[in-house]
Amino acid sequence: MNKISVITVCYNEPAEKINFTFDSVLDQEVDAIEFIVVDGGSGEETLSAIKPYLNRIDRFISEPDRGIFDAMNKGIKLATGTWISFMNVGDSFFNSQSLASLVLSNHGNAGILYGDVDKGDFGIIHSPGILRKYSLYESGICHQAMITRREVFERIGDFDLSTNLYGDSDWVARAFVAGISFFHVPEIICVYEGGGASADHTIFRKERESYLSKYFNRRQRLAYWLRSLLGKVSYRIANRDLRLPYFLAARLKVIQKK
Repeated sequence: MNKISVITVCYNEPAEKINFTFDSVLDQEVDAIEFIVVDGGSGEETLSAIKPYLNRIDRFISEPDRGIFDAMNKGIKLATGTWISFMNVGDSFFNSQSLASLVLSNHGNAGILYGDVDKGDFGIIHSPGILRKYSLYESGICHQAMITRREVFERIGDFDLSTNLYGDSDWVARAFVAGISFFHVPEIICVYEGGGASADHTIFRKERESYLSKYFNRRQRLAYWLRSLLGKVSYRIANRDLRLPYFLAARLKVIQKK
């Protein structure tokens, strides 16, 4: 099995989150793993929590950065494995076989392997079996649930630092447009905490608009919006919830006021 570089980014995280994520990485049953931790210059509490793991961490740096994607880019530059995985503090692999289930799958020469996500109270998020452009409009792929050949980063570049929240979605879309081969493994790969940086909804909406404008023309955006809307309405009807989706109800109220 080829070496897998697992990059974990953290900044001022409590000990319980450090332990939760680090233990899940170190419990992975793979032949060769390179554990890289990129800390953003945390205080004493976080550094003290990391200290007991230092003899099992292959590369560790602690210095100020420009945000999560800058830290992830630093990790990429340190990585020497054939495959690169990101598991940032607060999230974890689903079980000890998660990485093995990806790497040992019948993926051929795919550049990116990805699986499904356990989002706790939100249930299991099943990633698209075949990645299509609509998939990128709707939700894309959770970066904690995928691993990427290092050569893919060498080909299309690192994460774009002009975005604070949408850097991973932008990178996946860039890989898709570049013709990188994706392969879905129907296994739960990670437990995703959510929240954190992506919880800033105002910035999120602004960056999503920029992302959609970058990768979708007007006709595609309208078609995909209608498709997404019909999916939400069909789901509500199937569950006998005939209320309009919130965003549509709000839009209708605006129209009625005009």
